[in-house]
Amino acid sequence: MKFLTAFIILVKITVLSAVAQHEQELDHPYWRISPFIGHTFVALEKGGEHTPISSWALDVEYWWKEHVGIGLHNDLEIASFIVESETDEFIERSFPCVVSFDFLIKPVGNVVLYAGPGIEFDANENFSLIRLGIEYEFLLNKHFDFAPAFFYDNRNNAFNTWTIAFGVGWRP
Repeated sequence: MKFLTAFIILVKITVLSAVAQHEQELDHPYWRISPFIGHTFVALEKGGEHTPISSWALDVEYWWKEHVGIGLHNDLEIASFIVESETDEFIERSFPCVVSFDFLIKPVGNVVLYAGPGIEFDANENFSLIRLGIEYEFLLNKHFDFAPAFFYDNRNNAFNTWTIAFGVGWRP
């Protein structure tokens, strides 16, 4: 019975949210700027457990159609660490900064899928990467949203990370 009640409440919240989202239609094209705070998970040893590292991000996006845009996604990992690469060598990272240029698409509602190339900058060595991600924009009003995000960075011949972050988006 509790499951059924929880399910009905969830359905009601979803329907009400969809109605509210529809009422807050956005003008197109538009810019979106979004600071994020989160944790990047890194396997410091090959096959080892993932260690969380604090990260900050700033995303700048341009949506030229309702469901299509591009974004410059910038992340800074707030730590120094040593990681074992896919080639069994140890790589020192000191506050690495990731910049990716992503293609954005909203396939359903406010679900945003993104993918694109990027580069991780570090004083010791830079790595190219491919980013895949998903976020959901909860519209607060016409100018602001709250967006939880999850993305995966595949660094070429190095190591991979995944990140969970929360951001607040602003549309001028």
